[in-house]
Amino acid sequence: MAKQRSAGEKSWDGAVVGRPVSWPLWAHLDLTPPAVREERMERRRKPLPRRPPYCAPFTSGRPPAKKRKRLGSEGEIEPWAGAAGVDRISALPDELLGEIISLLPIKDGARTQILASRWRHLWLSAPLNLDCRGFATATDLAVVRYRRVYNNVPSAVARILDRHQGPGRRLRVKGYRLPVAAATALNWWIVAPALAAAAAAALDCWLVAPALDGLQVLECWVSSKHSKPLGPLPVSAYRFSPTLRIATFGGCRLPDDDIAQGLHFPNLKHLSLESVSTSEHSLHSLIAGCPALECLMIHTIFGFRRLRINSLTLTFICVQDQLQNCKEFSQLQFEELVIQNAPCLEKLIPLYFECGLQVSVISAPRLHTLGFLTDWGDHSTKLVFGSTVIQGLRADSLTTAVRTVKILAVNVHTLSLDNVLDMIRFFPCLEELLVKSWSSGENNLWHRKHRDLLTCLDIRLRTVVLETYLGSWSQVNFAKFFVLNARVLESMTFHVEASLYDEEFLAEQCTKLQLGNKASRDAQFHFTTGTSLEGVWETKHLSDLNLDDPFLCSC
Repeated sequence: MAKQRSAGEKSWDGAVVGRPVSWPLWAHLDLTPPAVREERMERRRKPLPRRPPYCAPFTSGRPPAKKRKRLGSEGEIEPWAGAAGVDRISALPDELLGEIISLLPIKDGARTQILASRWRHLWLSAPLNLDCRGFATATDLAVVRYRRVYNNVPSAVARILDRHQGPGRRLRVKGYRLPVAAATALNWWIVAPALAAAAAAALDCWLVAPALDGLQVLECWVSSKHSKPLGPLPVSAYRFSPTLRIATFGGCRLPDDDIAQGLHFPNLKHLSLESVSTSEHSLHSLIAGCPALECLMIHTIFGFRRLRINSLTLTFICVQDQLQNCKEFSQLQFEELVIQNAPCLEKLIPLYFECGLQVSVISAPRLHTLGFLTDWGDHSTKLVFGSTVIQGLRADSLTTAVRTVKILAVNVHTLSLDNVLDMIRFFPCLEELLVKSWSSGENNLWHRKHRDLLTCLDIRLRTVVLETYLGSWSQVNFAKFFVLNARVLESMTFHVEASLYDEEFLAEQCTKLQLGNKASRDAQFHFTTGTSLEGVWETKHLSDLNLDDPFLCSC
C-alpha cells in the first residue's frame, strides 16, 4: 500500500503536495537525493556535441539569408537590385534623384534620408516641395501668439525651412481659421484682427526663408474664404515674381493700384484668384504684368463689377462665384466679363454665379470651347456675341453665327429641345454637346414641329453627353432627335442614376430610343452610372481642371 504523504510534503521531483499556513522554515530546503542532484549538475556541465561539417544547419525549408551590406558600399545587394545584384537607383546622379524626391509628398521625401548613407543628404539639397497642410501652420502660430502660451513651440514648417538648402520648387500654405476649441474660449469678433495680423506675420517669416529661393509654384491662402476681414497678401510673396510659373492667391486683398502697376511676372503661366478682394484697375495691371500668362481662373472675387480681358497669350479662362451673401464682403460684385481682345483664347468656362454673369465676346477668333450656359433665373448666363444676345439658352435673334465653337456645355433647369436647336444654329460647326438638366418639364415632341427645319439644318454633332438621364419621355424625345437625325454621330453617352441602372431599364430605353434606326452607321451608345460634368461644376481650384478637355469624363 502506497505511503500517504502529509500536507506540504515534497515528492522526489520537488513538487509540493500541500503547504499549511504553519509550514516550518526547513521545508523550503531541497530534499532531492544527492545522486539525482549530482546527475543533473553533470548534465549541465557537459558541452553540446558539435555539428559535423557535412551536416547542414536546420532551416524551415528556406535557404539561409545572406548578410546585407550597408547601402553605398561595393558589392551590395538590395531588394530592388537587378539580376546582376547592382543597385541601379542609387547609381543615378544626385540631380536626377533630387528631381524624383521632389515629386514625393514632403513627409515621404524626408523619409528617404533613412534609406542609407547614400540618400542621407539628397532630400536636403533636392528642390523643396512643401505642402503645409498637416503641419503646424500660421493658424496655430497665430492662436498661440494671441493667447501668450507655448510661444516657444517649434514649428515643423520653420524647422524644414531652416534645415533645407533649397532651391524651392513648390509651396502650399493654407489660410488661418480659428479652431473650434479656441473659438469657444475667445471672442471671435475681438480676436479676429489680432489673429489675422499674427498669421500674416508668421507667413511673411516663412516666405523670406532662403530655402524658397527660386520658387516656381506658390499656392498661398492668407485666410479662409469665409473669414472677415481679408488680410493683405504679404509683401514677401512678390520676391518670387521672376521665377514663378504657377501662382494661386486666396483669402486676401491684392495690392493697391500703385503697387500693382509695378508688379511683373515674366514667367507666370497659370494664375488663380480665389476669394480675393481687389479693384478693377489693380486686376488689369496684374494681368498686364504677366506677358506669358496662358490660364486664368477666378473663383469668387469682389471689389469691382467688370473685367476686361486684353491679352495676347491667354488660352484658358474659367470664372466662378459660389459664395453666398457676397455683399457682406463688398457691395461691388463681379457681374460682367468682356473679352475685348484675346487672339489665342480657346476655352471660356463660365461656371455657376450666385448673381448671374454677362459674358461679352468682342474678339476671340480661336474660341472653340464654351460652357456652362445656364438658364436658372437670376443665376442664368447672358452671352453677347456682336449683335446677338443669348439669355440662358434663349436667343433674341440669330443674325450672326459663330463657326469657331465646337464644344458646348449647358446646365439647364428645364430640358428644352427648341433652345438647344437654337444653339446649334448659332454654333453651326458644333461637334460636341454636353447637357445637364434638372427638370424635364417639356415633352420635346419634334416630328411635326421641326419637319421643315430638318431639311435645312446640318447637324455636325459627333459626341452627345446627357447627364442625370432618368428615361422620362422628355429626355427620350430629346435624345431620339439626335439618334435619328445626327448623320455623323460617333458617340452618345447616357449618365443614368444608379438606382435605375439594370438590364430591364437598358432594354426598355433601347426600344424607346429606336437605336436600331440610328442615322449614323458608326454611332455607339453608352449607358453608365458615372458622371462627367458634376466634378467640373463643383471645381474650386485650377489644378482640379483638365486644361486640355475641361469636360473630360471622369467615369
